[in-house]
Amino acid sequence: MEAFIKQNQQHPHIKQITQLSQQFNLTDREAELVGYLLADKSLAEVAQWMGISKETARFHIKNVFKKTGTHSQPQLILLALRP
Repeated sequence: MEAFIKQNQQHPHIKQITQLSQQFNLTDREAELVGYLLADKSLAEVAQWMGISKETARFHIKNVFKKTGTHSQPQLILLALRP
């Protein structure tokens, strides 16, 4: 997670991403994926930005859903942005 924070300090939602990551023990890649989703990117765009296949992005998002108890991207975003 520290590497993600160092590389993305200017991300407008870095505080929320960091809190979510620490609370649910997300990997750096999972946190990165959440960051792109919070920046209003589609899963296909996220895969492209991360340099991974859409299937790998789906794998990561499913892991995030399991860890956070969410079932959809909007639900995950709401969780990440809650005060």
